[in-house]
Amino acid sequence: MKKVIITLILIALIVTSIILIKNKEKDSKFTINISTEANSKTVNVGDEVILTIKTNETIIASNFEINYDNEAFEVVGSETNNFNVTEKNGKIACIYADITGEGTNEFKLKLTAVKETSGKASFKMEDAKFRAEGQDESYTGDKISGIDKAFKLKVNNK
Repeated sequence: MKKVIITLILIALIVTSIILIKNKEKDSKFTINISTEANSKTVNVGDEVILTIKTNETIIASNFEINYDNEAFEVVGSETNNFNVTEKNGKIACIYADITGEGTNEFKLKLTAVKETSGKASFKMEDAKFRAEGQDESYTGDKISGIDKAFKLKVNNK
């Protein structure tokens, strides 16, 4: 009888531990924040704009695309070491691979405003994958908080 009670207690402890671990995983989401270093959310044709993507964890590798108004903006390049950006099929393809072991929690992308917009041009991240320092698996899909938010920027004629 004692063996049965001890076995049931051990099983209950194991199940409780598993539930607590799973709940902790659900609560600890990776988050991103997209912002700009422009003085305002309105820029003029010819102005350079730095688009900044910040994360709440140190990233060692990532790849994602930014859907943007490629008629209003031209990609100039990256302002972050080991962060490569290029225009591909109307989107900005972004790849970060840390080769120093330090990682980063901030990605900076330089753009030039080339055409006036009638409304606000939108920048939206898509198909993102982030590998954080000390993590075995990459963050993707619903494990990334803030990816569904678009950043908007108005371009005026000079």
